[in-house]
Amino acid sequence: MRAHDEAVIEMIRNDPDFTVEYLRVAFEELDEEGGEAGFLTALRHVGEASGGMAEIAAKAGLSSEAVAERLDDLDLAGEVRARLESGERPVRVPLDELIAEAEGDLEAGKRGE
Repeated sequence: MRAHDEAVIEMIRNDPDFTVEYLRVAFEELDEEGGEAGFLTALRHVGEASGGMAEIAAKAGLSSEAVAERLDDLDLAGEVRARLESGERPVRVPLDELIAEAEGDLEAGKRGE
């Protein structure tokens, strides 16, 4: 990992106000050139600061592979962009709702739905 990434992750770990501002700016710049990559990088930094994929999966009660599979299926930046273009403001969804949705999707996949 590059020194810049490590520094940003450390600032996220130590300063919740920085984290909010960092994500806000990344979100606001989503439609600019390179904005989608910047937004996804910001999400990755926050994930790493939260302990990485394994820790997030453990907190969610899922395997790392299940979480990675679900994230691979998501187009987070595309979803945010679509909501903005429709005039709908993206809303914060509690983590437990996202986990429940992911678990439902995984169970449906196991049943072949």
